[in-house]
Amino acid sequence: MTLRIALPLGAALLIGAGCASPREHYYTLVAPTPGLNRPAAATTHSVIVERATLPDAEDRPQLVVEAAPQQQAILEQERWIEPLAADLQRAVAARLAASLTDTAVLLAGDHGADPAGRHLYIQVRRFALRPEHGASLAAHWTILGADKATLRAGDFAQDVVAGSRSYAALVQAQSAAVAALADELATQLRGLQ
Repeated sequence: MTLRIALPLGAALLIGAGCASPREHYYTLVAPTPGLNRPAAATTHSVIVERATLPDAEDRPQLVVEAAPQQQAILEQERWIEPLAADLQRAVAARLAASLTDTAVLLAGDHGADPAGRHLYIQVRRFALRPEHGASLAAHWTILGADKATLRAGDFAQDVVAGSRSYAALVQAQSAAVAALADELATQLRGLQ
């Protein structure tokens, strides 16, 4: 009798194990750096990083990779830790905060944002993850004054080769491109001071 019960139970366990959902992986563009600067007596300027805009095809919870020319794949199990536009905004702000020590760097919507601060807008035109090559980022950026007048604007483009063919390496490559964008923006912001 024990054999009759054990056999169906063993088969059920094997079938159940085969039907288990694959584990999801979560990624972020935010590199490990000190947190955002908060307004303090030591800061003489402030910049408010607005939420980035991205093409609809790439602004998804899942990673979108180029599978072939003119073909993209949406990876259900490979996901961004938060909405991609917010993650990009946070990554740029964190890098700016680490670079601009005399500037309070805030995210749009933060309490206590300086109304006299400059506003930084980023419009992403290309956000590509290519498993065979790496990452590609192209964006238009604008820095506005407190009066909403354009102080500076420009375009940015960067390709970064991934260290391996893993999805984590692709995200790291894209994170490096975002860091390069933030470094260019830090240079522009310093030029306005």
